[in-house]
Amino acid sequence: MKNPACGVFLRLLFMMEEKQGGPMSWDVVVCRFSRTYTRMNQIDEDGSLLPMGSRAHIHAAISALFPDTDWSEPGWGKHQGPFGSVVFSVSDEEPVDSVMPHVRAGEGIVAPIVELCLKHGWQAMDTTAGTFLEQKPVPEQGVTQWMAYRNQVLGQRQDPSAALPGALRRKRWTARWRRLP
Repeated sequence: MKNPACGVFLRLLFMMEEKQGGPMSWDVVVCRFSRTYTRMNQIDEDGSLLPMGSRAHIHAAISALFPDTDWSEPGWGKHQGPFGSVVFSVSDEEPVDSVMPHVRAGEGIVAPIVELCLKHGWQAMDTTAGTFLEQKPVPEQGVTQWMAYRNQVLGQRQDPSAALPGALRRKRWTARWRRLP
């Protein structure tokens, strides 16, 4: 199906990159298109955004590569794994037309996202680089850049709490937040 809003949607993603500050998660937009793209700027208003599948199909596809994803809220799949966390925001459309993983994890999270896309004919748009993960020779580049930015903002070289279980990590963030003026 033709989606005239596709061009507007992508312009909004580019605007996200230009804003001051930046996201505290590395955000990726997963969609299915009528053809394979290599860069986001190749998509114009004539780009065809295709349905990805039913919500049940999307949940099953994600859960196959991200076991133990919590789907207690159908629009939000929460996964905590060895590389960190990712929250999958699933569109309200039926069939689903997009999924947005909000990644707070290391480079190891990228391979399963790429595998998910390749297996289902989807494309993952790296909102920080304007490229598609499954088309890049180094798909981890975007998350690496995000981690460097995050660490600069937090004033540390690495986040030692990344290896801690979720409850302990939340305590560390709460403690850090309470120390702020």
